[in-house]
Formats: sequence, C-alpha cells, structure tokens
Amino acid sequence: MRAKPNVNTLRFMYELNDDASKVERVNAAWDRIEAKLGDDALEAPATEAELDQLEADLGVKLPDYVRASWLRHASVDGEPWDGGWIAPPKSILNDYKLWTQLQADGEFDDFEAESMDSADSDGKWYHEAWIPLVMDFGGNNYCLDMRSGKMVSMDHEVGSEFLDYADWPAYLEAAADSLEATGLPWNG
Repeated sequence: MRAKPNVNTLRFMYELNDDASKVERVNAAWDRIEAKLGDDALEAPATEAELDQLEADLGVKLPDYVRASWLRHASVDGEPWDGGWIAPPKSILNDYKLWTQLQADGEFDDFEAESMDSADSDGKWYHEAWIPLVMDFGGNNYCLDMRSGKMVSMDHEVGSEFLDYADWPAYLEAAADSLEATGLPWNG
C-alpha cells in the first residue's frame, strides 16, 4: 500500500528556467489578444502580491512568462478558449489542491492501472508538478508541467495527455491566431 502524503505539507522543487524571449512572446500575444477582445472579456491584472502568495502556497517559483501573463490579465470572460478559460490565480490553488489530494488519497489508482497512456512519465493520473492554468468549470484543466514547461490536458474522465502547444506562450499565440482569423479565441 502506497503512503499517502499530506498535500498541505508537500513542497516541490520544480523550477523552470526563465527565458526572456518567452516573456516577450507572452506580451506580444496579449497585445494581439487585446486588439481583438473588448475590455469586458479581459479581467484586470493580478497583483505581484497575489502571485507571490500563490507561489508560496504552491511551493514553486512560477516562470516569469506565466507571471507576465497574469500581470496582463488575471483571467478572461466570454467565449471559451481551448480548454476553457484562463484561470485566475485565486482559483489555481483550489484546483491544484483538489487534484493532488485525490492523487494522494489513491482515488486514481484504478484509472492508473487501466490507463495505457499518460502525460506523466511516473504513470500517475495527475502529477503534483502540474499547475492548472486553464479551467473549464467541469473538472478539467490545462496545466503547465513544471518539469518540462509543456502543456498538459488533465481530463477527470480520461486522464492526461500532452497538448500540441509547446508551452504557455504558444497557447496564448494560438488564441491570438484564432482571434485574428475567426474572431473567436478558439476555433475547435
């Protein structure tokens, strides 16, 4: 029987290398997004204090490009983006705690035994290195894998898979591309 860690005491040492070009890409994508979406679809920026608190609560240092994104807009409203809506920092911790507690409690053990594919090399249904960035209000998230920087779809019914987006800036760039081409942040 596997030991069940207390999620509240878990602290992780995952830290992605910061890359100034990714911050530039995030800001360029937001410039394009802002040009297409009205102010009513874009929430106010998060504060540095909110992001510092989220980092402390999660036990990770968020990449500068993720912080830069939330410092532009904490979330979005209106039409769904691919995977739902960008989650505000205040919602991230709740989703993260839910996923990690379910994993720690063994709630996914049966799924893991049946699953052939997973975005996690450890074979977990959900990995504690995944930080939810997008939510669909139906129990699913797009997450940033803090080990690799890749984007992961975490679906509560089918498990995880890597997304076609190489990273968070690529996700925002795809939303900007879709807005410019179709007027919608996702053309799925």
